[in-house]
Amino acid sequence: MRALLSSLLLGLVFVFQAAYAEDPAVVFDGQAFQQRFEATQPNGDRLVEFVREGETLENWTRLIGFRSQQLPRVDNDAKKAALGMAQVIKAVSPGAPVQLIVNDQNEAILDFLLLSKDAKFMEFNIFKYARGNDGNAVVSFQFAYRFAPSSMTPPEFAKARNAWINLAASYDMNQVQAKFAKKSE
Repeated sequence: MRALLSSLLLGLVFVFQAAYAEDPAVVFDGQAFQQRFEATQPNGDRLVEFVREGETLENWTRLIGFRSQQLPRVDNDAKKAALGMAQVIKAVSPGAPVQLIVNDQNEAILDFLLLSKDAKFMEFNIFKYARGNDGNAVVSFQFAYRFAPSSMTPPEFAKARNAWINLAASYDMNQVQAKFAKKSE
């Protein structure tokens, strides 16, 4: 019995250590998102994605993304990066509503709404861009919301969209910067 109890206690220690070792959740709009994906390109660009508990990268309805991209063609300028992304979206989906907001902190926010090819869902995205701390990259925070067009009235969506944009505008980009600083040290 003592051996079983010791094994269980030792097992709990490992569980708590593993839980403690995990990256903390990202919180946005009062909801916690857990890291589920991380990739690094050969050139050093990185992507980290987070989803809510009970959702996966295949079935998410809300997703957070952190990116670090070396964009020397736009001098690693957050505003130019956001403008370039807006132009790509307009070219790929000409009817998509796209809005670009530039603030005084040399950051830019891009939001857009896309309809899936099969028209079964819509995807709303907000990207907040900032220059990387080292000046050699642009980092971004992304919030994406996937929903059925019939699940929200236009006034409900407009209200949620404005709230999410305000939350993204106040999102502390130091959290994104810190995520990428961890791996490069």
